Amino acid sequence: MRGLLLGLFLSCANASDWLPADPGGAASDSDVSAPDKLTFWERLQDRTFDGLCRQAKIPLSVGRRVGDFIDPGAGFDRYLRQLPTGELAIIDEVGLSLPFGWLPRGSFDRGTLHANFDLELGARIQGRSIVVRRLESPKACAELSKLADFRTIKTALPATAERIAGMAVGEIWQLPVEFRVGVGGGLGDEISFPLVIGLGAHREAGVTVTLRRLDEATLRFRLRLESANVYDARGRINANIPVLLLGLPGGETAFLGAVGSLSRGLARSLNEYLAVQLNVERGRSAGTRQALEYVLDPRDSGEMEKLARAIKGDLSVLALLKRAVTPVHDDPWEALEAEPSFEGEDRWRSRHAPFKFQVPFLARFDSDSTSEADRVFVDGGEYSVFRSEKRSRRAFLSLPVLGDLYARDAQKNADVVVRRNEDGTALGPAIVYVQQEGFIRQDGHDARAAVERANGLLSGSGKTALPVDRIAPPSPRNVPGAFWRESEHRRGVAALTVVMDEEAVRQVLRGTTRALLLAYVGALEGPARTMGEWLLEHARTRGAKVEVDRSEAFAAARAISRATGEPLRKLLWTLWRADRLVEGLSAGLFEARRAPTAEARAGGLARRRAGGRGRRAYGDALRVLLRLVNPANVSAEFLLDIAGGSAPGSRSRWTLHADAERDPLLDGALQARNRFRAPSLLSD
Repeated sequence: MRGLLLGLFLSCANASDWLPADPGGAASDSDVSAPDKLTFWERLQDRTFDGLCRQAKIPLSVGRRVGDFIDPGAGFDRYLRQLPTGELAIIDEVGLSLPFGWLPRGSFDRGTLHANFDLELGARIQGRSIVVRRLESPKACAELSKLADFRTIKTALPATAERIAGMAVGEIWQLPVEFRVGVGGGLGDEISFPLVIGLGAHREAGVTVTLRRLDEATLRFRLRLESANVYDARGRINANIPVLLLGLPGGETAFLGAVGSLSRGLARSLNEYLAVQLNVERGRSAGTRQALEYVLDPRDSGEMEKLARAIKGDLSVLALLKRAVTPVHDDPWEALEAEPSFEGEDRWRSRHAPFKFQVPFLARFDSDSTSEADRVFVDGGEYSVFRSEKRSRRAFLSLPVLGDLYARDAQKNADVVVRRNEDGTALGPAIVYVQQEGFIRQDGHDARAAVERANGLLSGSGKTALPVDRIAPPSPRNVPGAFWRESEHRRGVAALTVVMDEEAVRQVLRGTTRALLLAYVGALEGPARTMGEWLLEHARTRGAKVEVDRSEAFAAARAISRATGEPLRKLLWTLWRADRLVEGLSAGLFEARRAPTAEARAGGLARRRAGGRGRRAYGDALRVLLRLVNPANVSAEFLLDIAGGSAPGSRSRWTLHADAERDPLLDGALQARNRFRAPSLLSD
C-alpha cells in the first residue's frame, strides 16, 4: 500500500509536456513575470564588468555647494546597455538634483569610549530625463562611434508633438521626478568605534511620466504618482582604512579634496570599493500609488498635440508632483480628452531587510528579503496581491569603476493574488512563483546546473519534467567553475515561472499533514529517499505535527549511512527538514483553511512565504506543493539565455501548458499591479 501511494508522486513519463516557444515572448506585456525578469536582468548587468566596449560610458557631472544648507548638482551619462532580446540600446540620461538640509553633530565620552552622534534634517528634489533607443548592431564595439557622437544626444524635453510623433519603434522616454523630506540620526565613530547605528523617518513623493513607441501605429503614455512614509533602522560595521578615511562615510569628501577635479560620482564609486563593510538594515514603508495609461496613435497629429499640451500643463511632472505631495480633489486626468486604457490606485505596505558584507576588491555579498501587500483598486473591483521576495548576489574580484569580474545573482519570489468583485464575490487565491539565477563568467556546467535546479522543482509531477538535455547539453568540461581560466560563457540567465491557478490552490489547501509528508518523500532521491521511506513507515502525524522516535530515527539513519556510504549528517538533515518543512506547510495550510475570507487565506499563504522560512523555503515548499496538484492546473515557463565566451551562446524559451485557457485572475491582478511599479530602465 505504501509503495502504491508513493508511486502516485513518483510516476515517470517517457515524454515531456514542455514545448519550445519564441524567446521574445518572455519580455512581452502578456507574460506575468516579465517585469521580474527585466528587473533581474538589469541588476545582473549593474556593477559587472561585461567587456570594455559594453562598459563604455561618458559621464559628466557638476556641483557646487551653496552656503551650509544647499548642494545642487547636475549630470549627464551616455552609455550602452544590452536588452534581454540580445539587442543593444544607447541611453542618454540627464539629471538635476537639489538637496538641502541641516546636519548638527555632537559627541560624548564615557571612559575609553568616544562616539559621535548626528541628526539630519533635510529634503531633496531630483529629476531625470532618460531616453532609450535601440541600435542596429548587437556588437558593442561596432557602436562605439555612435556613443561618442554628441550630435545624436536626445532628451525627453521639450515634449513637442513633432518630437513625440518622431519616436522610433521601441524608443522609450522616461521623466521621473522625486521629492524626499525627512529626519534621521546616527550614533558611532567610524575611526575608534566602527559600529554605527541609525534611525530614520522620511516622507517621499514621486512622479514618473513614460512614453513608449510600441509599433508604427501605437504609442503608450503612462503616468505614475506615488507618496509614501518610510521608516528604517540600520546598523553598520566599517573596518578602519586610515588612508584619507577611504571607505568611510566622510571619505568621499576627503578624496575629493585630495584630488581636486575628480568627479563626485567617480569619488563615490572608488570610496565604496575601498570599504570593509558589514551592513544590516530593517525598514518598513507604506503609501499609495496612482496609475494612468493611454494608448494613442502617433500618426494622429491631433492626439499628439493634445498630449504635448497636457505634458506641459495639467500633466506636467511638477504639477503632478504637487498633487503627490499635497493630495488635491480636482481631476487632471481629463486633460487628454481621451478614454484611458487603464486607471487605478494601489495602497501598499512593505517590509525589507537588506544585508551587505564586503571585502575590498576580493568579494561582496548582498541580500535582501522583502514582503509586500498591495490593494489595487480598478474599475469593477479590487485585487489583493501578497508578495514575498528574496534576492542575493555573490561577487568576486570587484574592480573600481569597471565592476565585478565574477558574479552570481539569485532571486525567488512568490505572489499570491485574490480578486474581490463589486458585488462582494471573491476569486482566488492563485499563486505565481518565479525563480531566477544569473552568472557572469562561468562554464557550461553552471548553465546546466541552473536548468537541473529548476527541473528539480518539477520532475516529480509526471510530464512536467524539463527536457534538460535539449535545453543545456552536458558541457565538455568536467570541472565546474572557471575562476582562474577562460570562461565558457560570458553571462547567463535562467528563469523559471510556475503558475498555480485557483483550482490548483484549492487542491493544495485540501492537503493533509500525511499527504505533505508523502509529497516530501516523493521529491527525494538516492539514500535520502530510503531515509524518507523509513520515515513514512514509522512517523505518526497529529494535527500539523510529524512525530517519530528520535533514537529509532538515529539508528535507522546510521544503518542507511553504513549501507550506502551516504554521510550521516545528510540523512539527519533529511529527517530534520521533513520535520520543519512539513510542519510549517501543514500549519500554514491549516491557518489558511480557517481564514474567514479569500484575502485572509492569501495573506496566510504569503506570510508563510509559500511554505516556511530560510534559504531553502521557497524551492522546497514548491517542490512539495506541486505534488499535491493535478499537473493540468499548473502552467510554467522556462527561459535560458547564455552569452558566449569561449563557447557559443544560446537563447531558448520553453512553455508548459501554454495553450491552456489563461487565468483571468492572474492576468488581471499582476498586470494591474505591475502598472504601478516603477519602470525598469529598459521598459516603461
